[in-house]
Amino acid sequence: MFEIGDHVVYPYHGAGTITDKVERTILGKEETYVVLTFPMNQMTIMLPEEKLQASGIRSVITLDKVQELIEHSLTLKPAQEFSRRDINDKHDKMKSGCIFDCTTIYTELMLKKKHSPDKLHIEERKQLDFARQLLKSELDFVEGLSSDEIEEFLSMQNREDTSELPSS
Repeated sequence: MFEIGDHVVYPYHGAGTITDKVERTILGKEETYVVLTFPMNQMTIMLPEEKLQASGIRSVITLDKVQELIEHSLTLKPAQEFSRRDINDKHDKMKSGCIFDCTTIYTELMLKKKHSPDKLHIEERKQLDFARQLLKSELDFVEGLSSDEIEEFLSMQNREDTSELPSS
């Protein structure tokens, strides 16, 4: 499974590092807990090792997947008019921990913001900021990806001319 030092993504918390494994006795039952540290929100949590799979934790993506994210984002169009249902759907997608869902939300809202900057509802602005944080937290742990390349990826969602996009 996961080892100390592995970089993982915990849905809705972003990417972090497994910093320790500890034994704890709770209600008379001894269990091994994995200690996760998340730099994005400066939080440390402990999860039972036996429940890691069910929690949705996954490994951080690889450099190859970044290229797939770029290609995926090129197919997207601006988000539609605001609706409470869309906000709830986007919220559920971000909770899933899927980086493609997060990229979709981020890109669609960035495109909507670019085409009509005053049209983003406050909830959409919050989701745009949170999706950016989640993406950045994971991309920060991708081996072979510099901070400049991460910023370029995040800012390219705002470009009209896709010929300027980075190629990994």
